[in-house]
Amino acid sequence: MRLPARRDLVLGGFAAFVGIAHALDLSFAAPFLNFLIVLFALCACSALVLALFGLGPRWLGIPLGLLGAGGWLMACLWIVLTAAFDGNSPKDAALGDGLLCRRTMYGFVGSDSGRELAIYRRFLFIDHRIHDERRSDVYPGDAPSVPAGLQHAVTRCRQAAEISASA
Repeated sequence: MRLPARRDLVLGGFAAFVGIAHALDLSFAAPFLNFLIVLFALCACSALVLALFGLGPRWLGIPLGLLGAGGWLMACLWIVLTAAFDGNSPKDAALGDGLLCRRTMYGFVGSDSGRELAIYRRFLFIDHRIHDERRSDVYPGDAPSVPAGLQHAVTRCRQAAEISASA
């Protein structure tokens, strides 16, 4: 296997690994590590997009490179907007039994805003989100559904969020 092909395979595998971890609601317990992993994945994707321009024949490589660059720019815009306007001012509370409750604010002037409660199960330094609910300020009548096995944990999470909000 050629060195550039091996490099592209490693970069693509890393980007796919980050995407799969996001789809499975897995993250590092330290937010700074999540930031670094996403930054490295963006750099890996940019190298893959640049490799698209080198594909032959030219009539295929240039349009694929332009499509890849457009997708990469859209992904960068989505990540920057998510980082800027979603999950602001997080407050964490330990619920016991390896569960962690996180309350954050979300929103922007021209869109929906409100509070988000998420329950995570922590495995050493990896967090797995097992429940997520958003309470909208714009649409207050939407009641989130809670799975039967998590009702007690969600109640404790809401109480912990109210205590930390009043403090």
